[in-house]
Amino acid sequence: MGDMSAAGTAPTVEGGASLLPTTFTSLIDFGHAVDKLALSQNKNVSVDPKASGSRGRVYRCKHWIAARKKHTMTVEKAAKEKYPGDEDRQADLISRNPFKGEGACGFRAQATMNRKSRVVTLSKQSVLIHSATCPVAGGNVKGKMLRADPGFLACLETHGQKAKLKTIVGEASKAGLGGDAATPATLYRTQRAVRKEMSEAYNLELPRFFSNFLESNKGFAKVHVDGDGTFQYAFMAFGAVHDAIVAAGRPVFSTDFGHFKGDFQGLNATGMGQLGCGRLIPLWCAVFASSNEDSYMWETCARHIKDGGMDNVYQDAVHYRDRHAGAERFETILRVNWGMFCAAHILRNIREHRGTTATPTLEKGFHDNMFWRLQGSRSPDEYAVHLTAFNTKFPKTMAYLQAIDPKRWVRYAQIEDGASTYGWRTNNMGEIGQGSWLGDLRKTHPLKFFEGVQIKAFSVLTEAARDNAKWRVQSQQQPVQNMNPHGINFYNERCAAAAKCTVQPTGDMSGLVRFVEPGSGAAHPQRVVQLDKKTCKCLEYDEMMFPCKCAIALAIKLGRPPNLFVRDNAHESYSIRDAELTGIAKTLNVVLAPSGKELLDRARNPAAAAVVEEVVGKPHSLANVGLDEEAASAIKAPPKRTEESHGNSRRKRKSSGKGQSRGKAASTGRTSTRTFTAANARSAAAVQEARQTCKKCRSEGRTDIEPHKSSICPYDSTVPDIEVIMLSDDE
Repeated sequence: MGDMSAAGTAPTVEGGASLLPTTFTSLIDFGHAVDKLALSQNKNVSVDPKASGSRGRVYRCKHWIAARKKHTMTVEKAAKEKYPGDEDRQADLISRNPFKGEGACGFRAQATMNRKSRVVTLSKQSVLIHSATCPVAGGNVKGKMLRADPGFLACLETHGQKAKLKTIVGEASKAGLGGDAATPATLYRTQRAVRKEMSEAYNLELPRFFSNFLESNKGFAKVHVDGDGTFQYAFMAFGAVHDAIVAAGRPVFSTDFGHFKGDFQGLNATGMGQLGCGRLIPLWCAVFASSNEDSYMWETCARHIKDGGMDNVYQDAVHYRDRHAGAERFETILRVNWGMFCAAHILRNIREHRGTTATPTLEKGFHDNMFWRLQGSRSPDEYAVHLTAFNTKFPKTMAYLQAIDPKRWVRYAQIEDGASTYGWRTNNMGEIGQGSWLGDLRKTHPLKFFEGVQIKAFSVLTEAARDNAKWRVQSQQQPVQNMNPHGINFYNERCAAAAKCTVQPTGDMSGLVRFVEPGSGAAHPQRVVQLDKKTCKCLEYDEMMFPCKCAIALAIKLGRPPNLFVRDNAHESYSIRDAELTGIAKTLNVVLAPSGKELLDRARNPAAAAVVEEVVGKPHSLANVGLDEEAASAIKAPPKRTEESHGNSRRKRKSSGKGQSRGKAASTGRTSTRTFTAANARSAAAVQEARQTCKKCRSEGRTDIEPHKSSICPYDSTVPDIEVIMLSDDE
């Protein structure tokens, strides 16, 4: 066996202590222990497949395995040369010349498993010290060691599951795994294995995650799997956002689909709305497996919106989307009054259209301004003029555009049909949600996607409530009180433009108004204004539901306050709604996803908890819709879940205000709760992605505080309380 320090009947010891335990819970644990021992000895070992099976493992030094391979090759070559063509005599010669370990390292780690008790015992034949003449150096980190190490899993979760090799090596070294000793192939192979395992673990966790969301929030949620347990889709709608849109939002929505860019090969859908303060906010979101058809996904989203009782906001609203056939079914189910095509999608279709046998290639040489002038036409005559401009050089494109119903995308036809688009012409609301707004979330798994959308919705509601509270104070100094900055800006800008208008009253509430450019003196066409009907032929009044410069000029001429002519159903868009938003924000409870290590621990230990195959949603409560200020201020968050409600006892965490401990949540119950308040500056929902303090904290010189983004400052006294549900380790 070569130069061995000990080749006796007992495992080698060093310094009076055994190098390995004598028993193990499994053969996998035995393998991990041997790999770590080799790494500490700066050696490289591998399992011997010829001496291992289901009941035992034998690990040898790579030098020994290499020597055996060389010996086998030499004997086989000699046998073929001595007995060419005689396979029986060749096999006999090879069998009589086995490898006996001459000159090879004598390291040997052997263990056997008892079939009844399943206990793995270290064999007395093990020799755990390498020979003095062993030339192998630089032990390699094995993939199974990395997969089991919390530091490596934390690295992948922090830097993304497609982290660069340099990053993985550095993090592995910090974790004490000898990252420099791990080969690139091992790191990449392990990375791929963990990504696959993590994806499966996330799918198992989704039902539990959605159950907790339904228990702590108003809204609707559902996870659906098919008969063999394969994930199909998950849907989540926010009741708090629905209430905020009813109380202080604009009747304009957008729906868009996007593809995940990470390991999960599926699609996500988001339904975006807009608050009166101008902030975009998600009303619902969904994730689908890539195997689903587009029409099925549109219809599924619509049905779940209706099941949750949130379809009422769509019925008298404008809905922007692309021209997909499934969107027609979506709008039919929700009874959308005005379904609009995204003008940018129409232009892109022309640019990217390559033609078919039935549809020839469309011309693409026209300037974009030609298209946008056509889209912004203020009258049928203007639309006809701009459309005819295409006919000279681009007849096929003209025919394509002429076939699209103007009510679905041209400005004058939208207004004539009764739609108020609030200045939107495209699906940019949804594109923003899919692009810069949710871009990073599309690189994660669905579980993290839903968590991120919740946090984003909470951030928008909190900021909107804080902004409205600030505006209420500032509005006392404005000519029109209780109007948010968007309304104030409209009012001031249009009052200034109204001074440049010539007005000819034609009745008590009507007149002819002409705007004159202040610089050039060019006169715009004369517009007919009807204050009693709150409309103007310039279309701006009808489009924004706010008096245009023509209407304001006529109101001033007639001696009437212009602010009285805001459309009755537009007050939510231009009024200050701080009390409503503050109360509604308290009803949104963010459910945080467990860490990657917790998920893998549960997936690797099936006995940790039973998994529900499908979560059936529950409808959204409409009890808090249309609140006045007094009622809205009385809204209270849902009661916290107590120990008694779960039938077990948990240690109550001691709260010490601002310095509250970040210790581990109690693990004996199903979930643990943490309340996000101004005092609890360490809330996970507030600082999850934080990297620096906000400008306000820096300007006020606050010290000894946790880093956080300026979007949510936990030290601001106006931030409402919110209950954050966190899952425990053993759930």
